[in-house]
Amino acid sequence: MICSRCGATIAAGNRFCTECGQPTQPVGTDADATVVDGARNHYVPAPSPTASTVPNGDRYVYPAPQPAMSPSPTTLSQPQSSQPIRPPMPAATVAKQPWSNGQKMLVAIGAAVAAILLAVGVVFGVSMYRDAHSSPVSTASSSSDGTGSTSGSGSGSGGTTDASCDSTPDMQVVSVERSGNDLVVTILVTSTCSDGSSTRFDDPKARITLKDASGETMADNTFDFSGKRARTVTASGSKVKVTYTPDMCKRSVTDIVDEANDDPSLLIIRYIYRNRGGDSDDSGDSTANDADTAPSSTLKRYENAAGRYAISVPDNFRKTGTTSDGTGFTFAGSGVTITTWRSANTTGSAAGEMARLEADAGVPITYDLNADPSIYVSYYKGGYVYYIKEIVYADHIIGVQLKYSDEHRDVRDPLTEKIPPTLEDLG
Repeated sequence: MICSRCGATIAAGNRFCTECGQPTQPVGTDADATVVDGARNHYVPAPSPTASTVPNGDRYVYPAPQPAMSPSPTTLSQPQSSQPIRPPMPAATVAKQPWSNGQKMLVAIGAAVAAILLAVGVVFGVSMYRDAHSSPVSTASSSSDGTGSTSGSGSGSGGTTDASCDSTPDMQVVSVERSGNDLVVTILVTSTCSDGSSTRFDDPKARITLKDASGETMADNTFDFSGKRARTVTASGSKVKVTYTPDMCKRSVTDIVDEANDDPSLLIIRYIYRNRGGDSDDSGDSTANDADTAPSSTLKRYENAAGRYAISVPDNFRKTGTTSDGTGFTFAGSGVTITTWRSANTTGSAAGEMARLEADAGVPITYDLNADPSIYVSYYKGGYVYYIKEIVYADHIIGVQLKYSDEHRDVRDPLTEKIPPTLEDLG
């Protein structure tokens, strides 16, 4: 027999090739079959020869046949479970790493900074609201005539000069305007110290009343100028702004602004400085400037150093303002407004000056007199009586004007004979 694998001659009766170990009998015959479930046609192949089947001399060691593994009874005979298949479990979540001390500190610092900024914002907002609704806003002036543009929030002193007298400062209306529903009045505050030194404006309860030229109240309120709002004012002046809400106004804000636009300087600012008592010209008398109060029979003399003239007015009248160049005064009381001035002589003569006054009036003249160098002109305009006296010199003119409403003329007309004669040139 020839080996089908290596071609060697196999002796009769040998079941394997002596050269390569190839079986001479086919694998899987009935003699080698393992019966499973009684089926004769189910075979389990005999294992292939391994190294242990390699010839060892003339003897061969054959591996023992391995019984076929019967299928598990459960696998072959029992049906599969009808229970639903469970979905696969999700992958395990990776645990977060705890914050380090440095990270915790950064978070704490950020939170603290945010809290501080929030607190500052709240405090600033409340402060701005209070200032806008209950406190005056002041504007300091750095110019010599009190009209400079250097501004502040009311927290400055208005200058570095130390106060050297305690007299009540003068006030004059500069402008009147509307801001939303409120009335905003800009006032020029100047020192009245006789030696020209500065004074302090620091009253915590400064009652400031705005009146028209006839002395009728237009707005009234008490303001706080103490602490950061206090300032030192000089003869050159410092501007402050005060705000009146509609409930502080005796007329509509629109009517007040319209009237003030004609000439704000004619409006009267009445100021009561409660901390200084008798230092005020009106000595704290709240009725001194009221229209129904009769003028005092006693006159008080005022000298204007810049204009080099003097004038006397009833001692219950208050000096309410000074012009920016210092040459003009304004007084008010008993419903009468008195203004004085010094100007250059541009007409050349008393007659020429009287003609100019009459032309400027724009209405019929009710009375005039040329008593060179003095001239007198009177007229009625817009419900008011105007009475003017000027003394005309070669190079300059000094003058005084009385203005009052048509009411109570029985007590006001006599002032035209009492006050103008006191106008005096000081050279």
